[in-house]
Amino acid sequence: MDDLAEAESPSSVEKEFLAQGYRSFLLAPVYHEKELLGMIEFGSAQPHAFSFVSLIKLREIMPIISLAFQREVEDYDNRVQAAMKEYFTAIHPVVEWKFMEAAMKMISLNDEHGRQLPEIRFDDVIPIYGAIDIRGSSERRNEAIRLDMIDYLQVANSILREAYAKYDMAILDELVFRSEKLLEKLQLTIDSGDETGILDFMNTEVMPAFKVIADRDDSLRKTILNFEKSLNPDHEFYHMRRKDFEASLTLINDRVADLIEADEERAQQMLPHYFEKYRTDGVEYNVYVGQSLLQKGTYDPMYLRSFRLWQLISMAEVARETKRLQTVLPVPLETTQLILCYSNPFSIMFRMDEKRFDVAGAYNIRYEIVKKRIDKARVLGTNERITQPGMIAVIYTQDKEAREYERYFEYLEAKGYILPGIEHFEVEQLQGMLGLKALRVKVNYSQGATTVPWDEEELMQQVKGIMV
Repeated sequence: MDDLAEAESPSSVEKEFLAQGYRSFLLAPVYHEKELLGMIEFGSAQPHAFSFVSLIKLREIMPIISLAFQREVEDYDNRVQAAMKEYFTAIHPVVEWKFMEAAMKMISLNDEHGRQLPEIRFDDVIPIYGAIDIRGSSERRNEAIRLDMIDYLQVANSILREAYAKYDMAILDELVFRSEKLLEKLQLTIDSGDETGILDFMNTEVMPAFKVIADRDDSLRKTILNFEKSLNPDHEFYHMRRKDFEASLTLINDRVADLIEADEERAQQMLPHYFEKYRTDGVEYNVYVGQSLLQKGTYDPMYLRSFRLWQLISMAEVARETKRLQTVLPVPLETTQLILCYSNPFSIMFRMDEKRFDVAGAYNIRYEIVKKRIDKARVLGTNERITQPGMIAVIYTQDKEAREYERYFEYLEAKGYILPGIEHFEVEQLQGMLGLKALRVKVNYSQGATTVPWDEEELMQQVKGIMV
């Protein structure tokens, strides 16, 4: 454009350029091998600043501009790939070398053999499993929803009653009747489909009736508008209990995950290991250690004992932190800490369809079964759950494992992490699981309790001293 000011019907873009002081404007596409990479813009405050000579000069330097654009696109792609690798993929840095070997092997195969990714498997690894659970989270969530729904229906019922008193419409009386039936049900309990049913009733029947009433009655219109405003996501007045519960749950989960990740990152310096965590109503994690996971270096059983001691210290720190959080939570929630001691080595394999590691072999599936069933396990012959707030529970199968953990507990008591006393239990019989036992200790919450921050070398030295 020679002079933007002379445009007969300037577009919004041209008006914006003029507002910024531009009179001349030149736009040129940038290609690489017929592929459009982007556009380059030139602007000037002088009218008629660009001519045919400008285009010839631009054409001469366009290959250099195209090369610069191409390099910028490649750099951007590399950054995107790095971000995806860091945040979104399931490839843990410790085992990345194994995936690289598999990829290079796949690429080196001839096309006639087909490029199928080789099996990615690690043999003779030992798991370290931990779970931090929010005690009674399902019950607390359901109770919050139940009370919120009662408030919600009571206000709607009150509006319907007032409307029926003014307008003798049978449909309004019927809506009053149905809302009261729902309230009677909620006063006793709430089932899984109740919330959906109530919201459907309100959205498809009550709210349309409110619209008709608001159009006929000025005084009721204000009441109905205030009711609708309270349902706005910015207010959510009738979802406050659930909102407070979810906020408390999220705060605990975030803090627990941060603590575990920070401790685990330090533990990587002790020995590279595979780590994965899951978040639900709490945080679960798996650690796998073993020689096959190491691209270089040597694994020793001493590392396994170090990791078990590290896990106990980490669990005590998590329990203390969640206890401190109770003073700031909208809804005070308590956590339980559970450890599964499993000493039999097995293999893990990367499942291509699920993009995650899983236990390999039918016999080794027992470990996954145990993990899924111990969370709500009870003390044999009682209704008492093995996991209790303010305590660390360790479930095991072999007596030598109990003796090992008893030594760790003695050390943790001396360092101020736990209180004196170790409880011994037999675990109730679970489906397909026999002979499970448990140890349980109380976390020391005393403000006067002192603990010694650990480092990798100190942890190894302490384990050597404990095992003597």
